[in-house]
Amino acid sequence: MFLPEYLIMLDAEMVGVCPERDALLQVACLKLKLFGTEYKADRVPFVKYLQHDGQPTNDFHRTYLQDIFRRCNQSTLTPHQLKIALHEWLGPLKGIVTPAGDCVMTDLAFLYQHACADRPDIAPNGQPIPGTFHYEAFDIHVLKMLAYQKMGVKQKPPLLDIEHDALADCFNQTLELNYFIKVLVSPGLAPGGP
Repeated sequence: MFLPEYLIMLDAEMVGVCPERDALLQVACLKLKLFGTEYKADRVPFVKYLQHDGQPTNDFHRTYLQDIFRRCNQSTLTPHQLKIALHEWLGPLKGIVTPAGDCVMTDLAFLYQHACADRPDIAPNGQPIPGTFHYEAFDIHVLKMLAYQKMGVKQKPPLLDIEHDALADCFNQTLELNYFIKVLVSPGLAPGGP
C-alpha cells in the first residue's frame, strides 16, 4: 500500500499566494488515520486565526474571506503562539507525520515564511529530525490526476456544502482524498465513472 498510516490534512487561508509578501490569516489541520483504504479524521481539529488588522481588498476576499478577516481582526494570536499550539496539538506525531492537501506545498511555504512551523530536516541516518512535520508532503493532486485518468472523466466527489474556510477545506480535501483512493484501488473500474 502506498498510503501512509497517518496524515495531517493541512489548509491555510492567506491574503494572496506569495509567502514573502502576503499575510497568513488562518491555519487548520485534521489528524487522519488510515483504516483499510479510507482515512478517518480525529475528532479534535486544529483551527487558528492569526492577528491581522487588514481588510478585504478584492472581490475574492469580499466573497469568501469576509468572516476570516473579521476573526483575524479580533485575534491576538502571534505566529510564535500558533507554532506552540500546533506543536502541542501534533503531540507524538510531531516530526514524523506527513502533511497532506491539495495546495500543501504553498500552505507549508506560508507556515515556514511566517515562522509558524519549523522547517524539518533529515538526520544522517535518513530519518526525519523531530520538528513540526515530516520533511515530505503528500499532495493529493497526484491521486486526483491518476484517478481522472483511470475514470476517463473529471468527476468531482461529493463535497460538503459548507462555508469556505481552512477547516471546511480540510474536511472537503479528506472527502476528495478518500474518493480518489477508492477510484484507484477499485479493480476493473470502467472508464466513465466509479
